[in-house]
Amino acid sequence: MIVAWAVLSACWVLGWAWYYHLPSCGEVHAGEGTDIGWHCHERLGLGGDSEVIPALVMAAVIVGVPIATFFTALAIRFLLSQDRRSD
Repeated sequence: MIVAWAVLSACWVLGWAWYYHLPSCGEVHAGEGTDIGWHCHERLGLGGDSEVIPALVMAAVIVGVPIATFFTALAIRFLLSQDRRSD
């Protein structure tokens, strides 16, 4: 099961890295707010407009979901093992 989680997590991370165009991410450009730090531009449509995505939001989406899934699975496994001991 851990192998399936690792494969799905890798697909998740690579997919979101592609979505956020991580190779084009970097420091603040001229004219952008100085309070955002490291960021990416997300494309918002056919017009070429973009939205600045803070690094914390990207990190939460990219690695937060696989980590949360892992700990949820650990909690379920622990609860199921406790249920079997009580029988």
